Amino acid sequence: MSGSEIVYPPPVVEVFLKALILAENEEAPEIAVDHLLAALNSPTPEREPVEQSTRPFAPAPHRDKALSSEAQKAIAKAGGLGPADLEQLTIDSLRTALLATKRDRTK
Repeated sequence: MSGSEIVYPPPVVEVFLKALILAENEEAPEIAVDHLLAALNSPTPEREPVEQSTRPFAPAPHRDKALSSEAQKAIAKAGGLGPADLEQLTIDSLRTALLATKRDRTK
């Protein structure tokens, strides 16, 4: 891979990032199934390449938020919880598992 090649994260990683932002905006204590479903259903903007800056970057605060136990179980059902698993996780398998979890919750 050359230094100028642009690599995009798997689409499912973008879903988790959107869910993090949704949970932060709601000041939720954790990322829940509903945040993940909302992130799945939100439009994805077209990706455009960004040029690498040659100047130093300013430090940014680390952002993380735990997944709820219900969300963790749904993700595990979809086939992933570890970092390596998340790259193999598909949007369809995640959606199916999240919807099943939500359906089970309402029974």
